[in-house]
Amino acid sequence: MNPATDAGKRDLPFSLRSRFTEYFVDDVLDDEELILFVNQFMADDHSDRELVGKIMHFYKAARKESDETLQDGANQRPQYSLSAKLMRSLISSILFGRNIPQEVSYKLYLKVKGSDEEYVLTSSVEKHLENVPRAIFIGRYPVLLQGPTSSGKTSLVKYLATITGHQFVRINNHDHTDLQEYLGSYITDASGKLIFHEGALVKAVRNGYWIVLDELNLAPSDVLEALNRLLDDNRELFVPELHEVIRAHPDFMLFATQNPPTIYGGRKMLSRAFRNRFVEIHVDEIPQEELSTILEKRCKIPKSYAKKMVDVMKDLQFHRQSSKVFAGKHGFITPRDLFRWADRFRTFGRSYEDLARDGYYLMAERLRDDDVLERQLRVKLTVDDLYTQEPDGGDVALTGGKYSGESKDIEKIIWTRSMWRMYFLIERCYRMREPVLLVGETGGGKTTVAQLFSIILSSKLHILNCHQYTESSDFLGGFYPVCERSRITSDFQNLCEKLMQSKTFTHFPGDATILTDINQASLTLNKISVIINSYRQGPVSHSDVSALDLDYVEQITMELAQLRQKWQTIFMWQDGPLVEAMKNGDLFLVDEISLADDSVLERLNSVLEPERKLSLADKGGSDLESIIAHPNFFLLATMNPGGDYGKKELSPALRNRFTEIWVPSVSDTDDLKSIALERILNPQIAGVVDPMLNFWEWFNHLQTGRMLTVRDLLSWVSFINATEGSLQAEPAFLHGAFLVLLDGLSLGTNIPKSGATELRMKCLTFLLEKLKEYNHTLDFSKFSTLESYGWASLGSSTVSISADSMQLDDLFGIHPFYIERGAETIDAKGFEFLAPTTCRNALRVLRAMQLPRPD
Repeated sequence: MNPATDAGKRDLPFSLRSRFTEYFVDDVLDDEELILFVNQFMADDHSDRELVGKIMHFYKAARKESDETLQDGANQRPQYSLSAKLMRSLISSILFGRNIPQEVSYKLYLKVKGSDEEYVLTSSVEKHLENVPRAIFIGRYPVLLQGPTSSGKTSLVKYLATITGHQFVRINNHDHTDLQEYLGSYITDASGKLIFHEGALVKAVRNGYWIVLDELNLAPSDVLEALNRLLDDNRELFVPELHEVIRAHPDFMLFATQNPPTIYGGRKMLSRAFRNRFVEIHVDEIPQEELSTILEKRCKIPKSYAKKMVDVMKDLQFHRQSSKVFAGKHGFITPRDLFRWADRFRTFGRSYEDLARDGYYLMAERLRDDDVLERQLRVKLTVDDLYTQEPDGGDVALTGGKYSGESKDIEKIIWTRSMWRMYFLIERCYRMREPVLLVGETGGGKTTVAQLFSIILSSKLHILNCHQYTESSDFLGGFYPVCERSRITSDFQNLCEKLMQSKTFTHFPGDATILTDINQASLTLNKISVIINSYRQGPVSHSDVSALDLDYVEQITMELAQLRQKWQTIFMWQDGPLVEAMKNGDLFLVDEISLADDSVLERLNSVLEPERKLSLADKGGSDLESIIAHPNFFLLATMNPGGDYGKKELSPALRNRFTEIWVPSVSDTDDLKSIALERILNPQIAGVVDPMLNFWEWFNHLQTGRMLTVRDLLSWVSFINATEGSLQAEPAFLHGAFLVLLDGLSLGTNIPKSGATELRMKCLTFLLEKLKEYNHTLDFSKFSTLESYGWASLGSSTVSISADSMQLDDLFGIHPFYIERGAETIDAKGFEFLAPTTCRNALRVLRAMQLPRPD
């Protein structure tokens, strides 16, 4: 065991440790031991004592520096994969005597078999291609690439695998990664038997693939420590389920990537014992002077435009120092944003004005101003005109502003400026198939615009509502028991009866009776096969039985075989909504994505990349199923800003894979008025909208801890529509205010009971004043007390209803709110509604039941 002072290590309980004879193994070696150690690895070069001595002296000097002063790229003590200037100096002076030999190109010692034209080789990439291939050439040590997000760690390995002709496999780690994802697990096959399905790591070890363990320091320490044997010199992997030790194929290489644990949330410190097994290479972020080269070659845009885009990025990174300082270096823009920007300009743009507009569409949600774009690109942007352009080009004619169709799945849309802006930005993302993250307060229309999009595209919308217990299987699918066994039995019997009525069976000279019991399916299928072969091979023929009739029988036979297979299967894989949407080209909405655990969301990383791929290791089978998204597949996600109750922010590594769109709450009075007027069914009472909005503005400025939202406005209008026939418009208006706000005033606001009563009276007074401006002739005296709305006024405890008034024909209620009585007769003894408090509570509940929404 390692000492308990290391990350992830712990002491044994004293009761267990005391039973052992304990020895301490020091890692400090003297010169003779070091010489023996070096000679063991140098194999046939034992005679070169001078070189052995140099290696020993270098190790001791490097070890001393690592203990005292050296730090790697993540500001941690290095585990002997040193690339700092001091190490270069030690290597030069001790090993080579200041005579450093000329660099040897990796192409001379790696077997290059192909090329990757899409990969852009810059000077920093060439520098990494000097370090990584050396570790690959040795062929016996795993390689750990550590660096910031979007620095090209995984793409570097993928490039080397492509040009050397090795199959590339990638595993995304997360907080709940277990050994089954690496090694495999038992699953049911087509016949319902349990078989062991090898995991991606086992297949890679057997077949000599190159495998990348992405986000290594997200995985639990106990899972990673189980790989120690594979990472050691013997390169063996023990699979407990198979009781088998698998020796690594000579071509097998293991790579790992991770973000620095001291900078990125959720990343753990790896133990020294585990890190020491890797050759560590630090990958810096892409230098800004090289970004323009990458943009030019990869995205195929003019060099001058690429340079301007990088200048904008530099300006924004400088700008973040004075505002939003805690957002980090990439608080405003990341390299992924640059690539999206360049792809959009290649598709839509022709001038600097187009470049500025696309940059604003993409990044304005984090900029909140356009000074940087205007200054760098020397153009003038008029924000009010940016979202009024008609969409041009693309896959379909997305004319949301002209859409006037009706749908049973969505209510009529009111095209406010906020809604049109949100639709316009999402439409832009859809054309580029960029995953979209909608961030905004509740009631802003995030889910509504996704539903609208599915209607306009005539595409099915899959919605997954996330919560803290959301699992990967909710996205991908899983194995579920076969529950429709009775239906399978019935279908099998019906198909058998259909076969016996066919010409092939009625004209068969022998016994053509088949068993319809699915338990005897093997006998049935054998009998059908005999009959078909008799016709096909010639012993039996009939003028009324044609080749088409035989084809029909064979088709039904295939259906019978499939039903038999389902019958024998205990568990069957069912695709999740994400997999279905990817296969069929549908829309997929991840609602409240920030509520799900980060470990679950990390499984989406490969879907959010431009390749839009997904490997279903969970499904099993002889071959790993890899899904490439249908061209029409489109992914959207919604979340509330972090800081709200139960809400949290997404990790930067996941968030920057989305195109983020800020959805402001609808607060413009003109927008709210257009929404309310559109929903009022009776035009004659449209005048109540003005008092409603006056109260809206007045109350939201009180800063009570409770804010009215668009959903409250819609509920208020719906209540007026539902009750203005039985009540007048003014009482319906007042009762609606109590329903959507005043009844639940003290909930979640920490307002005491007495304070809530005073605030209700204050709100009622304001509402009555505004109603008097709307209707001068109405007598408001009977509406001026809280008792009229189910609340007791101070010092009042009376109630003025009778038991007879609560039962009216088929209705039950308290004036003026009634509900229909059910058909069942229930003994109502023990219920007393005439008590003052009970009566007021019942009135508020009955009022709430006038609307079909949860109370």
